Amino acid sequence: MNGSNSYGSPGTWGTQGVPDTLNSPPAVYSAFLFTDKTGNFWLFGGAQYNLGNKFYGAFWKYNPDANTWTWMNGTSLTDQPAVYGVIGIPSPTNYPGSRGFAGLSWVDTSGNFWLYGGGSLYGDIADFWKYDLTTNEWTCFGSYSSFPVYGTKGVGTASTNPGIRTETCAAWTGDDGNLWLYGGQGAGGSYADMWKYDLSSGYWIWMQGSDSIALPGVSPVYGNGSFNSMNTPGTRNTYNHWKDAAGTFWIYGGGNPYFKIFADLWQFDPATLQWAWKGGDTTAFYAGSFQMQCDTSQINFPRSVTENRASWMDQAGNLWRMGGATNSVYAMTNDLWLYNRAADKWVWVSGSSGTNQAGMYGTKGVPNPANHPGARMGALNWVDYNCNLWYFGGRNQAPHDFNDMWRYIPDTACTHFDYCTVNSGSVAFSSTDTDICQKFCIDFFDLSANNPTSWLWIFDGGTPSTSVDPNPTNICYNNPGTYDVTLITTNANGSDTFTLSNYITVFSTPPLPTITVNGNILTSSYASSYQWQFNSADIPGATNQTYTATQSGFYTVVITDENGCVSSITVFVEVTGIDEAENEYAISITPNPSNGKFTVAWSAALASSEISFEVINTLGQRVFYLEGISSSDGKQEIDLSATVAGVYFLRIQSENIFLKKKIIISK
Repeated sequence: MNGSNSYGSPGTWGTQGVPDTLNSPPAVYSAFLFTDKTGNFWLFGGAQYNLGNKFYGAFWKYNPDANTWTWMNGTSLTDQPAVYGVIGIPSPTNYPGSRGFAGLSWVDTSGNFWLYGGGSLYGDIADFWKYDLTTNEWTCFGSYSSFPVYGTKGVGTASTNPGIRTETCAAWTGDDGNLWLYGGQGAGGSYADMWKYDLSSGYWIWMQGSDSIALPGVSPVYGNGSFNSMNTPGTRNTYNHWKDAAGTFWIYGGGNPYFKIFADLWQFDPATLQWAWKGGDTTAFYAGSFQMQCDTSQINFPRSVTENRASWMDQAGNLWRMGGATNSVYAMTNDLWLYNRAADKWVWVSGSSGTNQAGMYGTKGVPNPANHPGARMGALNWVDYNCNLWYFGGRNQAPHDFNDMWRYIPDTACTHFDYCTVNSGSVAFSSTDTDICQKFCIDFFDLSANNPTSWLWIFDGGTPSTSVDPNPTNICYNNPGTYDVTLITTNANGSDTFTLSNYITVFSTPPLPTITVNGNILTSSYASSYQWQFNSADIPGATNQTYTATQSGFYTVVITDENGCVSSITVFVEVTGIDEAENEYAISITPNPSNGKFTVAWSAALASSEISFEVINTLGQRVFYLEGISSSDGKQEIDLSATVAGVYFLRIQSENIFLKKKIIISK
């Protein structure tokens, strides 16, 4: 569908934020992947061996309907370090840095993207990030030490965390809305532990499994196929993973650093915290049973594989998996399998029972039964609203990396099981958001697979309350509550109706805050977060409950509650003493504007104390600091010639005064 049929492509980057049919990411292996609420596919980072195992740190979005990639965020340069900023605070300058090697990724119930760990040029990583699609900003929620801090099982604290995690993709967003992970490789080897990140408390919690990091790890305990607290998949790097409609988690195969590669299927119940072995061979390096493609009458079963990231859950609940590395020499595979849970049967759908097969590309964009991706590991996977499977990139045995995008259209004549049951095979929709604040508006998108010719939308609690547009925009919700959305589509065969109950949650606008003025100190009433403004413009770095006014004017505090909803109030503050101080001490900055070199001068009236100078940018970040300057000198030369052009603020402080002056650097 897209990309190159040759290895090592540098990609076609285009213009950031602009989709183009010619755009494509570079060839990468084991990047982070996501799907947004409107059905677009996203990838972040990844490694490319053909550049000498360089790591990327760019964010890409793929629209499967338009067949276009968009470079959304990050840089085209490789091996860039992370910029953490302030933990828990989003910023346009925050950045996870270049990384890959099978870290963990989630999409939460609000549509935010999360990632954890991975590897980079600078080593394996123990940090945790959130990406907000609405602001295009990253927030780091934790940067941890190398080894896990387990604490007490089931109890989270500010210090508990999984430590370094790489070579695992087993990440699930639970029905409880929290983020779960299993196993993977860390500072002490590979692990056999289940963790949960509780979004409400902000704590990592060790939920189940072993806290042992002693070699050679924990061996699997298979049991008899039923859930049991003694069962465990054991120590392993886990890649194939799924979550079913009942909220249980699944994994297949994987391996560990002690040269064991598995061919077993497991199910985990987060309600009881128990594992069940659901089938497969219990020995390492199982060769698989390849009887006949598209045949359910034989006993087919996949082989032992690791680095087998590509896995899909279709809309009928079947588990799909493809590729990965097998046997002790890491030979690559490209066999595609389906597992029907109700029938407890595997179907070998396509691909080879051999290893290291080359790809058969055919004509780009034209389906053909002979087409098939080559054997590889670390490829990425998505499923679209029309039940098609998508497959991107990865690494072959050479090793070479790819950036080819493939689409697979399942055929029930081969699978023998229904794979696409989108609301009885017909109606589906999405929206730009499902959790909003009072008096906000959102857009809706028809994703139906029944080729409708007319539409009727019903928006419980919305304004307008109905629409006949295929993709209604600007639907507003003025009152708090939870609301249903119904879509009725019509085609030549009749009408289909689909309702999502409690689909939209509308949060109340928080009460107006209050500002207490004590001299020049302004204090807001309590809120989850704050942003102070002066004359309607944000004050950089002014995000605390209190703020000290530096000049006369209108001051606003914008508060945000725990649901992300905002409210604000404005007061006029008359600041005294600052203008008088400037006049008394005859403080001057020359030249201003400057090329970065300027002189600050003051009168002898300031000769009784030491002075400090601080320069901050418009983001509130310090770019210069100097203290302990004798005030008797009468002047101080400051050199910011290495600083980029722009507006900055000079803070001058002694025991007598505190002043802030705007300076302009032009080049």
